Amino acid sequence: MYFLIYVLFCLPVVMKEKYIKGYAFDIDDNLLHTDLKVFVEREVIKQTEKGTESVWVEEEIPDKELKSTIQKPGYRLPNGDREQAFRWLRAPGAMKQDLLNALNADKIGPSWKNFKKANINARPLWLITARGNQVYDLIESHQALLYEGLTAEEHDQFKENMNKHAGTKTKNLDKLIAKYLEMSYYAPCSNPEFAEKSNIPHTLSVPARKVLAFDNFVASLPEHPIYRKYIVSQMGFSDDSLENIYAMQEAMQTNFVQKYPDIMFSIYDTNNPLVVKRTSYINPNSKLHSDI
Repeated sequence: MYFLIYVLFCLPVVMKEKYIKGYAFDIDDNLLHTDLKVFVEREVIKQTEKGTESVWVEEEIPDKELKSTIQKPGYRLPNGDREQAFRWLRAPGAMKQDLLNALNADKIGPSWKNFKKANINARPLWLITARGNQVYDLIESHQALLYEGLTAEEHDQFKENMNKHAGTKTKNLDKLIAKYLEMSYYAPCSNPEFAEKSNIPHTLSVPARKVLAFDNFVASLPEHPIYRKYIVSQMGFSDDSLENIYAMQEAMQTNFVQKYPDIMFSIYDTNNPLVVKRTSYINPNSKLHSDI
């Protein structure tokens, strides 16, 4: 076996100053419980003078019901086009508004606490979504959550930690947030432009795309202009989709622990928001493993 598995809620690790942990977060229903709608068409049979006539009428449904709905008789994707079903989710500003609506309604997701902690400490952070938005939409959403999701005291802690990482001494929150956005990684996995730029085949399933995007994130940190001065000792990934969880677990235990032997990989399964399960994978020959 090339790995050890720990299923737990808290794994005590003594971290040295030179070590740093990175975080990767799915967005919808993981950070915040968003009320997402998609479009389908429903067949309506009308009586006319010439007999019956079939008409397709567009309506909105919860995004989680899309797969089951279009398998029912009398339902289909708008004009048979999957992109049309998600057009509102991918509209400019839609993601930001969805998240702010959820935040203002206190619809806090199971990973929100860890997300805040990662931001306050200005740790390496990766936002990922199955949405097909532009990268800018994720940046804009992250920016809004940094401003609206943290208290004044937490903003002060964020400024202190950002200055420490960046080697600056500014008290300007706007400048430090802008810098942190530059330092973070964003992956809209259903966006063809992102997939092409990241060398991720767009024909792959969303879970497989998330695995490749996560690999790119981990691989980029040793060359990161800010974080390269640290040793990345832990990488965490949280998601509420069991398909994504299973794909990432498989990659962590069969690939990542060998490719990155000195990093402990942790996955946070938030499918049941009331019971978040953490599973960690470590190469038994890693230097980190000897300290646990």
